[in-house]
Formats: sequence, C-alpha cells, structure tokens
Amino acid sequence: MYHQQGSVAMGLDKSFVLHLAQCGDRVCAVTDTGTLCVYHLDTLTKTHTLTPHSSAVTGLTSCPTQPDLVMTCSSDQTVKVWDLRLANHSPVHTLAFSGKVAKQQAHSSAKPLSSLAVNTAGVVVAGTEQVAGETFLLFWDTRVGNTLMGGYWD
Repeated sequence: MYHQQGSVAMGLDKSFVLHLAQCGDRVCAVTDTGTLCVYHLDTLTKTHTLTPHSSAVTGLTSCPTQPDLVMTCSSDQTVKVWDLRLANHSPVHTLAFSGKVAKQQAHSSAKPLSSLAVNTAGVVVAGTEQVAGETFLLFWDTRVGNTLMGGYWD
C-alpha cells in the first residue's frame, strides 16, 4: 500500500499537470499553461520555473544516463534539452526538422511534435501529429550536436 509523503501547490491559478519526469533528485512537471516547474524531490521546494516553448508543451522526458538533463517537445516543432544545473535557463540543444536530411525529404516541413523519448546512448526520438496524412518519427543524436539523423513516416 502507498502513502502520500507530501504535496505542493503548483500555483494559485487553476492548472493541470500534463507530464511528470524524475530527473535525479528532482521532479519536473509540465502544466497546461506551458510552464516547466522543477522541484527538489525530498523537500518539494520549487527550484525553477521555465516557459520552455512558444506554444503548447506536449512531451517531457528525462535522460536515463544524465539525471541533470530534461527534454521537452512542443507543437512549436522543436525539442529542447535543458541542463538543470545551469542558472541561465537556456536550452543546451534545440532540435528541429532541419538541416541536410530535412532538405532531402519531399514532405511538408511542418512537424508539430506530440511525444518524445531518449535512450541511454543519447539518441532522441520525437513523434509528430498527423501531417499531410502521415505521421513521423524523427531522430537526433545529442552527443554530436543538433543535427537531425533521419526519420520514419507512415
């Protein structure tokens, strides 16, 4: 049986938690207002509040091998990688459907992202909403920068 250890109010406004991810000794929460709130896991003290994207945040995940990294995706067509140790609250990577691989594709450039995941090697995959009758999986290797590796669509 589970017992509640504690709770914390997200704010005074009515908001909903859409996504949660544990990042080392922190827990990250994305709300329906588009904010990313970071809390210390033991005390539930809020340490950061970020507005990571220009439109709705649709996904959140943590990096299994680097607990200080958290990733968000958005309908603004980007994935952003955040290092929670940095005080400047700027993303360390912004990933998008761009570059040489994207230019070789005959598909629409608009890719509103709806979900994401990262593996232990640092490869990020994001899934899209349906675009021109197709859905896409896009891949980036953050160990070598922001360059799109490739994608699959159906």
